[in-house]
Amino acid sequence: MIDIREQFPLLPLSPIQDVGRQRGIRYPLYAQTTVPFVMTTDFVVTVQQDDGSAHEFARTVKYTDKLVPGTGACALWKAFPLASVSRLIAAAHASPIRG
Repeated sequence: MIDIREQFPLLPLSPIQDVGRQRGIRYPLYAQTTVPFVMTTDFVVTVQQDDGSAHEFARTVKYTDKLVPGTGACALWKAFPLASVSRLIAAAHASPIRG
């Protein structure tokens, strides 16, 4: 492991907004503005591969007791199955990671 970054922004926004649009979910805006909210993932980890190259991957971690039925977080996780979340994070990190 080379590096661990916490609360890493998912940039650029366009791949994330596209996934939301495909699922019929309106992308959130900062309160009383038209500015898109910058979403984050809990961790971005950089590891060194056997060939010496670096590989970055993102992980989001949530306690199951925090995913209360009827709350926004629970609805979000139901709307974005794990495979979609993985593709969403991968799409967001397809361009060079910025932080």
